[in-house]
Amino acid sequence: MAVKREYDSNRRQRQAAQTRADVLQAARRLFAERGYPATTIEAIATAAEVSEATVYAGFGSKAGILSALQRLMQEEVDYEERVRELDAAAGNPPEQIAAAVRISVSFPAQHADIIAALLSARGIDPDVDEFLHRGLAVEHRNGWGFLASLLASQDALRPGLSEKEAGDLGAALTRVEVYRVLSGELGWSRDRITEVLTTVLRGALLR
Repeated sequence: MAVKREYDSNRRQRQAAQTRADVLQAARRLFAERGYPATTIEAIATAAEVSEATVYAGFGSKAGILSALQRLMQEEVDYEERVRELDAAAGNPPEQIAAAVRISVSFPAQHADIIAALLSARGIDPDVDEFLHRGLAVEHRNGWGFLASLLASQDALRPGLSEKEAGDLGAALTRVEVYRVLSGELGWSRDRITEVLTTVLRGALLR
């Protein structure tokens, strides 16, 4: 009997995890298609083929679903791979810039739908505003500031360009909004965006 109870418990856990994943997938799609404000719990439940009560029990609210999507987006980032990519370019400023651009572009390319949902909720949910400020702005600038310090330590920056200016320029040209315009509005491919931004930033930052 104990074995059966354990089996039933494990099965319920698997079912609960699958239900949670189904709700998140449905919300992810609907938020991207309709925007956060226009998407209802009822619509999410219908798309996930569960009851509204199940959605509320799992996430508490629509804001809770959005918070779960934020965490999912962060979990999907391979930070170890980012470190390996930068380490592989050590001592080679042009390749360091190329690696930084690839890393910057990979984030909005991989999470375009969640980012669209978050941006549609800007000004509505304080937690979203904080995440957009900290995760999509401050951390992005800090990453490019770190690269600028590496370039400066190698005496690789263009004469007359300060370390801060180099970091600011790199962060500005690779921010999420730029990728969304080039990709979504103008139809550029991810590879073309990466290639052009790499060329532009090498020319702008390096001596």
